[in-house]
Amino acid sequence: MSARAPKISKYTGVCRSGTKYKAQVDVSRQQFHLGCYHLESDAGWAYDKALGIINDGRKSNFKSEKKYKEARDIEIKERDLAERGIDIDDTTKIQIIIRENLKALAGNISKIQVKRTHSSKYTGVNKNPKETKYEVKVRGNGQVLFLGYYLLESDAAWAWDQKKGKSTRRKIFDSEKEYLEARQQEMKERGIDDADLKIA
Repeated sequence: MSARAPKISKYTGVCRSGTKYKAQVDVSRQQFHLGCYHLESDAGWAYDKALGIINDGRKSNFKSEKKYKEARDIEIKERDLAERGIDIDDTTKIQIIIRENLKALAGNISKIQVKRTHSSKYTGVNKNPKETKYEVKVRGNGQVLFLGYYLLESDAAWAWDQKKGKSTRRKIFDSEKEYLEARQQEMKERGIDDADLKIA
């Protein structure tokens, strides 16, 4: 007996739509359609690819394309899709479909996004217009606490996390390891080294 697909998806940005899985993403309180797929994992991957355009710090469903393909192979096997005569597109065709949907998404985002020169993708962090640094503020009990300026956006976000402590509010980074990985990536993308940080 073949395994039946669950009604609720285990992937973010994915939901059932008839016999398929629909991928969608929210941007500026608007929902954008990313296509419908036979495989739940394909829909989850479409959402992940959309995050590359949005780039606002959301977590992806898969850590890598390899993990996505592994999940895809397992899903096909567990649901006996080939044996049931359901024609499943190969990954090459899926990537083409996703790319077409992402083009539409990029066009829509460019129309609705407000250009925010001094903003940050992290909660509590803002780019100071008079500085080349990021400032951090924590709000609570009707007060605003200034935590300082940081050259790295990720350092500013980590400072916010540390100040929140055991607060029930969700932190930006789930662990110090995640913060250090984001820090290293930011330094690489911005061409900043340890010497620059010492001067700053």
